[in-house]
Amino acid sequence: DKINAAFGIGVPTLVDTIQQNFRIPINHYVEVDFVGFQNLIDAMGGVDLYFDKPMWDDHTGLNIATVGCHSLDGAQALAFARSRYLWYNTLDEPAVDTSSLRYMVDSDSQMHANGWYRDGTSDLGRISRQQLLIRSAIPQAEHAAFRNPTTLNAIMASVVDSVKVDTGLSSGRLIELANRFRHFDPDELTTYSFPGIPEHSSSAGDILEPDESAAEPILATFRGEAAPTPEENIQVRVLNASGVDMQAANVAGALERVGFIIEGTADASTEGIGDVEVTQVRYAPANEYNARVVAKHLSAPVELVPLEGATSNLIEVVTGSNFTTVSTERRPLDKSELASTTTVPEQSASTAERSSGSSTTSTTVIGVVPEQAKSC
Repeated sequence: DKINAAFGIGVPTLVDTIQQNFRIPINHYVEVDFVGFQNLIDAMGGVDLYFDKPMWDDHTGLNIATVGCHSLDGAQALAFARSRYLWYNTLDEPAVDTSSLRYMVDSDSQMHANGWYRDGTSDLGRISRQQLLIRSAIPQAEHAAFRNPTTLNAIMASVVDSVKVDTGLSSGRLIELANRFRHFDPDELTTYSFPGIPEHSSSAGDILEPDESAAEPILATFRGEAAPTPEENIQVRVLNASGVDMQAANVAGALERVGFIIEGTADASTEGIGDVEVTQVRYAPANEYNARVVAKHLSAPVELVPLEGATSNLIEVVTGSNFTTVSTERRPLDKSELASTTTVPEQSASTAERSSGSSTTSTTVIGVVPEQAKSC
């Protein structure tokens, strides 16, 4: 079943599931329900969030009709945090009319005519918005609590009434943690979205299967381990589209020495591919991270080519006439190479470019998230 089914059985089952499947040690847990979340936000006086575009969700009641700073109370913050059927407006206007949207929501054409498009990333987009909300709330809660003792008391009372913790997490330990994080800079908070491959299960419906090669560096971070190099888990096939004799075999050998797993070579013409000027790295959309790792080891500029509908983990390198060498060190990709990656139509699904080093410690954003162009 899906992982959230474990939580339905109970917190201990969820803890066991995470530890057994991902080998991540869970020392303690904190559980906040919907009512507790609202009470906590209200106790700290709300959360100020900048919206660069109007947003609306008929399922949760989110209704942001104007561009600018909004002070979200507990109910509004919960509506934002729970939104997985988000609509966003593309008219680039400071204010829009949301009063009649409930009559148009069942017609995409009517919604589009009024500048509204749906973020189709569902749960994954919701996670990114929740992470933004947490990152924004941290300094505001700290400021509110330490500026006003009454507010601090209200926050602490809300925590006591609304938050559940495991029996091993004492009040003294909570206070110690609070003091350790008192001066934490939320801009230094790194968040992750677990990489997965869309699949369908006869018992659980639409699911995401873990993309193990892309996930391993992330899991290593939570285990406190040195992250394995991603090259060791990436399967590559090389196609020669430049016409240079033995180029596919030579490139494959060089990539294998870097650490990649080589799954064969061929002449591109046998795959119906003609001469190529710019070397291509072709991949299934779910494997964009692996494709970028491969591309960073090719010295000359490449074109990243997502193959819509493809599900294979295999990355294909199609050598073009501009091909030069394979580098043992990763290079940063330039803007022209990044521009060739696509976003999901009408969903604005984007993945932040990860670090050009060997780790994956960059914050990943999926779906439509308010760009914090201004601080409130």
